[in-house]
Amino acid sequence: MKKLSVLLLAFLLTAAAQANGEMKGLDKHMHEHKDHHMHEHMKDHKGSKSVTGQPGAAAEALTKEKEEAGVTVKATYANPGEAIPVFNVALDTHTVDLEAYRFEDIIKLRDEGGREYAATVVSETGSGHHREAKVEFRSADIKKARHVELVVAEVGGVKERVFRFSLEGAPAVRL
Repeated sequence: MKKLSVLLLAFLLTAAAQANGEMKGLDKHMHEHKDHHMHEHMKDHKGSKSVTGQPGAAAEALTKEKEEAGVTVKATYANPGEAIPVFNVALDTHTVDLEAYRFEDIIKLRDEGGREYAATVVSETGSGHHREAKVEFRSADIKKARHVELVVAEVGGVKERVFRFSLEGAPAVRL
């Protein structure tokens, strides 16, 4: 009986050590993603100003984020006041395969009148569980709009994620 107890104790200690090693690996993975996203976030907003012109408020005013159904979608309005709206969109998850989604199929811009405009992908990066794209809306006519909505549809089973961006106080649209 003593031999069985010693074997059981050895097994439990081995299993605990292995689980601890796996947790350290997961912890390292999470820190790498956090550091990558913080670096990218700071790079995207370096020197930017909010729509009110106050430094530091850009991330709040121009970046919006929603987490639903295990997928986080982050949308940043990259150029308010320009004739062709440009957005950076990031998809992050640890549960859904994001490879199946084409940015030009899932993203559209909606003006306050309900008109929708198709996205053109300028660039995209990442794969698997972490993807990003820069999209523009060449046909959008938002000269007189007070707000626009970036719509991300049918990702992770969510019909629509709607990100509303106010244009009031933004520079006049340049043609």
